[in-house]
Amino acid sequence: MVAALAVSFHLCARETPTGRAAPASEKLASAWGALPAFGLGLVVVLGIRYGLVTTTEAAALAAFYTLIAGVAGRKMRGADLAAAFRDSAVESAAIGLLIGTAAPFAFLLAVDGVGDWVAGLAATVGHDPYLVLLIANLVLLVAGCVLDIGAAILLLGPILLPMVTAAGVDPVTFGVVLVVNLMIGGLTPPVGMLVFVAAGVMRLPPAAVFRAVMPHLAALVLSLAVLTLYAAATATR
Repeated sequence: MVAALAVSFHLCARETPTGRAAPASEKLASAWGALPAFGLGLVVVLGIRYGLVTTTEAAALAAFYTLIAGVAGRKMRGADLAAAFRDSAVESAAIGLLIGTAAPFAFLLAVDGVGDWVAGLAATVGHDPYLVLLIANLVLLVAGCVLDIGAAILLLGPILLPMVTAAGVDPVTFGVVLVVNLMIGGLTPPVGMLVFVAAGVMRLPPAAVFRAVMPHLAALVLSLAVLTLYAAATATR
């Protein structure tokens, strides 16, 4: 996290600001106008934290909250609302296409016994947490390049979790390592679903976004290395 913040701060510091400084009244008005957006984060996080909604239901709740906030704030008229639904349909179709192309590959991996091969590879290194986590990271990083995040969890989670827990690694800590791995996979080609979503929102070519995320990707890899070392060092022998 510190590495990611440092990279973001460095990249922002390189940019030369243009225009005039905003007066205090304009800053206050902007902060007041941003309150509904902060409310979106609170609704989602508190809903999941207190078990009111699942993660999937939280996504639907976030969309409904955004719709109500836009209509109540009179920032979305009929034409704007139709355009928003149209853009959402296009983005959803693109994401669905990416997931659809990754799912058959996950099926082939399962049929070809890749999971058994990974389990056998882990058995050859014994219960050394450093080696086991190294293998898990390599498998997840490679799989994240070609698999959807959900497919990777369903395919590799049941295989890797018993392997790392047998090496004494805390399962919650490994869950964090797993998520960071798949986050990196979401930023790497050829699938890179997170990059395609960001490129669609910003109306930029995916190749340009891939190039822009490289420094942040390096920070994530560094964070992953630190998390892995921590998970291995705190493993029970």
